[in-house]
Amino acid sequence: MRLLILIFSCALLSQFDSYSQFVKQQLLDHIEADYIEIRCVQNGFKNEMIVEVDYGQRIRGWFDKDAVLTDSEGNNLIFNTKVGVLNYFSSLGYSYKDEILSGKVSEHDFHFLLQKKDSSMP
Repeated sequence: MRLLILIFSCALLSQFDSYSQFVKQQLLDHIEADYIEIRCVQNGFKNEMIVEVDYGQRIRGWFDKDAVLTDSEGNNLIFNTKVGVLNYFSSLGYSYKDEILSGKVSEHDFHFLLQKKDSSMP
């Protein structure tokens, strides 16, 4: 009976962990920042995107693989479109504020400024 309860508990808890998102091995839900910048980058030559998240942490160089949004197992989260990325972050409690234009404009590299929806800032 104890074994059955243990197996059930592990299965139940693993469901919560499988929907967790991480940046630099930190849960996205635990990041204390009113604003974040997300950078949508084409995933190699594939027709999909990965997302780099900047919440004010130190980022190394042009592309920091540790800042890429991952699941609990360290796998990059993959998106089909920019709108898919924005809808995903909206479901996590962020709202779109602005698009950030960098000096190098590329059709495969997009920067968005997002704000927590429950933030008291204007």
